[in-house]
Amino acid sequence: MGWDEFSDLVSGLNEQTPLVRIAQIRTETDAEAIKNFTAEQRAMRQEWQRRQALSKPKTETQAFLNDLETAFSRLFEE
Repeated sequence: MGWDEFSDLVSGLNEQTPLVRIAQIRTETDAEAIKNFTAEQRAMRQEWQRRQALSKPKTETQAFLNDLETAFSRLFEE
């Protein structure tokens, strides 16, 4: 099954289905909504974020850290 066919099938799912609910938990960005997650939902979201972070190339991670270091250096310059 190709991506287009899969996407068409999934796009019609009710938002109360387990698949859609898991996707919503993994992609939630609203701090207030996350605060109201159950322990199981938090664990699910954290595991997803961990896997996403591990899949990033080390060069991308290092570039982000370098940018962060530069930003902090500028913040505390005299």
